[in-house]
Amino acid sequence: MCIRDSTQGDHSVYARLQEREMPLVIVNGAIEGSGIAAVSTDDRDATVTAYEYLRDLGHERIGFVTGPSIYVPVQRKLDGFRSAAAAAGVGADETEHRIAESTFTLEGGAAGTRRLLDRDVTGIIAASDMMALGAIRAVRERGLEVPGDVSVVGYDDTDLMRFTDPPLTTIRQPVEQIADHIATEILAQIGGRAPDVHETLFAGELIARSSAARCSTVVVRGR
Repeated sequence: MCIRDSTQGDHSVYARLQEREMPLVIVNGAIEGSGIAAVSTDDRDATVTAYEYLRDLGHERIGFVTGPSIYVPVQRKLDGFRSAAAAAGVGADETEHRIAESTFTLEGGAAGTRRLLDRDVTGIIAASDMMALGAIRAVRERGLEVPGDVSVVGYDDTDLMRFTDPPLTTIRQPVEQIADHIATEILAQIGGRAPDVHETLFAGELIARSSAARCSTVVVRGR
């Protein structure tokens, strides 16, 4: 059985499944000390990569629009964003000012982005591709252009992102590697091997397309 987790979930159900010797793998939400195998994209490192990419393009005011922080992947992405901002010399208060928590939807991405645009960001990292599409919508609602005024980087690299307008720069999750690992681990447990309790992390890959470009905007004012 492959399961996902949040920090507010009922973890007792996992103990009951373990008592029944059910093969288990947690995806994107390891539970420390649970004895359950876990696998994930390295969300923290991937967010650092996205931040540094925008910095290399000359962006200094970078915002992050993300889903609810009850989820382990969101917590890791937030950690990566804060770490990258600190390494770039951005103060802790300013960093928090550039984080907009919303929902993992197009509308959520747009709502969070509107708040970030009011804070004069020129680059936006979105915690999912759908949120990134919402971000692009919100930028255009302000009469601004992507990437001419604001650059946007997504996360996932879902199938249609190369065909969006503009094609989305995003972090590609290594879905095939993760799926292969899950299958191998489940089959091994079925065969009688104890779970591999070490969480396995796979690196994401930045896919550069046309939604992010060199910063040429001095100030972006909400309007």
